[in-house]
Amino acid sequence: MLRRLTTTIIALLTAISLLGQNPGHKLEIGGGYAPFFVSSVDDGIYCRYRTDAYVEYRYDFGTHIDVGAKLDYKNSPAACYDMGAANWEGFLHFIGLFAVSDINFNPGGKIRPFIGLGIGPALFAKHWTSVTVYNPEHIPDSYPKAPYTDYIFTPALTVRAGIEVFKHLRLALNADAFLNSSSEWPACISVGWVF
Repeated sequence: MLRRLTTTIIALLTAISLLGQNPGHKLEIGGGYAPFFVSSVDDGIYCRYRTDAYVEYRYDFGTHIDVGAKLDYKNSPAACYDMGAANWEGFLHFIGLFAVSDINFNPGGKIRPFIGLGIGPALFAKHWTSVTVYNPEHIPDSYPKAPYTDYIFTPALTVRAGIEVFKHLRLALNADAFLNSSSEWPACISVGWVF
């Protein structure tokens, strides 16, 4: 299965990168790091940082606007204290598929500042790998055991601002919001290469 998935991803990236030969079509591959959160999770989950990997296709109209789609994956080590009963440790995973649009300043220039917005569906997974129970008398029989994964499907919003240098290197600061779950806004510094 992993071989099939890898082959499919390589074929898709090759096909999309060939579109880059047309000046309006852009493919960006990048990664990032979220050292802090604009707003933290409300339900007691603690995240130290987040890492990010993404691929994005955009069509640049050559003026001030581009539109496209972004597949984004973020993960983070996490811990959660369950009110006197247990301490959970594991990872948070976020996969989002966004429709995106940017407003570009100085189109055609060597340095192009931009601001953008994206919206789309997302999967937010809490994967707990271990649990330490402090007060077993407070734990009902139905209490989950580790490893345990909880999935949330949610609409998500991403906002970003940055610069594109020499039509290939993009540096950005972005933040994501999960619209019907915890109020978490990881602020991610990302670097991407545009083909």
